Amino acid sequence: MIDHFIIIRFSISLDKVKINFTDEYMDKRFFLFEKLTLLSLKAQSLKDFKCIILIDNNLKDKYYSKLKNLVHSLDYIIIHKLKEDETINNTNYLNKYRNPKSKYLIQTRLDDDDIIHRDINLVFKNTINKHIEKYLNTFISFRGGKYINYNGSEWRICRNTRDRMAIFFSLITEYSNNESIFNTNHEKATNLKKIKMRNCWGVCNHDIGLSRRYQRFTFQDRPIDYERLKTVFNL
Repeated sequence: MIDHFIIIRFSISLDKVKINFTDEYMDKRFFLFEKLTLLSLKAQSLKDFKCIILIDNNLKDKYYSKLKNLVHSLDYIIIHKLKEDETINNTNYLNKYRNPKSKYLIQTRLDDDDIIHRDINLVFKNTINKHIEKYLNTFISFRGGKYINYNGSEWRICRNTRDRMAIFFSLITEYSNNESIFNTNHEKATNLKKIKMRNCWGVCNHDIGLSRRYQRFTFQDRPIDYERLKTVFNL
């Protein structure tokens, strides 16, 4: 059997990226999380995963309560508050959610402002399930996504031609491995399997955090409304 965890760092900073979790930052994050990430998780055509939302003491109580209210009716989404002796650099924090009969572990990275196509998990599983042992210790990356620009009122999209991104970026191992998906930079991953899928994901460019790095790309001159944006990813 296989355990598949989609892991979202909601208030966890990577060592190289320190974030100031101000109210303004979190309000904008919640907007994008609801409009993009949560929407696309709920719409998945194959829900054979558990989504682990990682938080720590950086998240204020009012936002913790808001997050719980958003996902309380979704039994496949779990909020996990990292303890002092836990780290995202190994998989120990996942042990309490594992199926004891499962031998294999799939970890999938997803940011709290990403959007994914409703069939991305279905395509993923159709690729790996029949040959799971073939993909042990293999990273899986999807190509064919979009850049999304959001300026606070308008949405624009841009084609993405990169063949490896950290959106729905996965690692398949045996449980005994204990290797974390967060230990490997997606651009430097070896033993990488690439899956091509049209509009498989969207990575959002906005005015918070470090996401302005995508402003060098040319977005459509005309904005699209939110309902049209959803249809791009079949949502």
